[in-house]
Amino acid sequence: MEIIQFYKKQGVELSHIDFRETTARILDGILLREPNTNKRSFGIIVDIGAESAFNGTETQAFKISNYNVSVLKEHHNEMHHKYSIYRGALEADVIINLPKPQTYIES
Repeated sequence: MEIIQFYKKQGVELSHIDFRETTARILDGILLREPNTNKRSFGIIVDIGAESAFNGTETQAFKISNYNVSVLKEHHNEMHHKYSIYRGALEADVIINLPKPQTYIES
């Protein structure tokens, strides 16, 4: 990554960690899911329950493209709001988030 190379030239040591447990790509119109083989990327499930900004939102409002609805309802419902969070992020002193641009399919 260019940004890591830039800072290494300045004498700053950085590392890049992909927090995703799985990645997906479309090949010839078929959705392919691929596991992240970096075991350090695996998260722990944290249930923030009523502290979630989604608390009080109708569960029918939760929708994610190409995502199993029953799994979504298991983790986001009237009682729970569960998130898989990378353990290293919870233990880190500093996190610099460099989000990637998203593209969304409007229906």
